[in-house]
Amino acid sequence: MKNILILSSLLTVTACADTYVFNMKYLEPSDKDKTICLVTMDKNIEATVYKNFFTDWLTLNGYKVKETKCKYIFGYTSSMKSHSFNVDIPEYGITGINSINTTTNSKTNTYLQGQAYNNWRGNTYFDGYATSNTQSNSTTNIDYNYGITGFRQGVETVFITKFWSFVMNRQTNDILYESSVSIDKPVSGSDFAMRVMSIYGQNSMHTSNKVEYSCDNVGCKESKSFF
Repeated sequence: MKNILILSSLLTVTACADTYVFNMKYLEPSDKDKTICLVTMDKNIEATVYKNFFTDWLTLNGYKVKETKCKYIFGYTSSMKSHSFNVDIPEYGITGINSINTTTNSKTNTYLQGQAYNNWRGNTYFDGYATSNTQSNSTTNIDYNYGITGFRQGVETVFITKFWSFVMNRQTNDILYESSVSIDKPVSGSDFAMRVMSIYGQNSMHTSNKVEYSCDNVGCKESKSFF
């Protein structure tokens, strides 16, 4: 894929790589009038950064950027949205008994009470009685089965940060170009703008594709193409 812009800015973010998805769809205009105006409803500081970048980007793609009296409109916007929904969270615990093993140890003690004596033949005799007691110690080991014992309700929140752009014919309202960069997590406006510009800077608008980019604090590199 031909690189048409090079960004020298350093992305001041964490070193962990994130996955961004870039979608683009393009139809070539049928005439030679390729004058275009940039339009956005965004009022943040990134809107101006985007305007300066896409002025150069559209020029490199064969358009003549004007402030007024243009045949086409290049519209763009960025946003970060979240959606929360209820989810069932499994709880884990004992679901039953697999086996029971009991070990018993016993000890018997015997005590003699009385008198022992020897007769004239040398034989020993005992006159009395004996008592005994037994001590037992049992140990039981239980092997349990574990698994899902139930569910509790929780809340999951999904984020999406997205930049979207299009080219529209002002006379016919036909959409000639649509593209977007998105990531399923919140990203600050300035960091997201740097990634958007890095990705667009590696792509010509004269194509249709879906690409995943791996972005870190150095820049964005293509990691997977779907077409």
